[in-house]
Amino acid sequence: MSIMVEWETTKNRQMFKGSSLQGYVRTTYDQLEELLGPPSYLGSSDGKVHCEWLIVVEDHIPISVYDYKNEYTPLDEYEWHIGGYGNHATIFFNLIADQEGKDMHAYDWRTSVRF
Repeated sequence: MSIMVEWETTKNRQMFKGSSLQGYVRTTYDQLEELLGPPSYLGSSDGKVHCEWLIVVEDHIPISVYDYKNEYTPLDEYEWHIGGYGNHATIFFNLIADQEGKDMHAYDWRTSVRF
């Protein structure tokens, strides 16, 4: 039995302040866009992020998916960063991917455990 979660992308950065790297997902830009829709943001003021999706799960859990310190947005397979406030960010990302029928598996950066 699958666990279903409500989620949506957003452009509101407020609830993402202070979030940090929680894990990675190895996939392509096109696969992420197919799963999440168009990115929430292209480019950051400090130039460290070129592409970012901001996701809110169950109306209050922030998850971000982004590239980091690249010269350009990676289009081929890449270790995309998963941000949030705990390792549950990778767990919820995997629930979203599973719910949407996508074969993507995020893992915790501290342990390399795939959830």
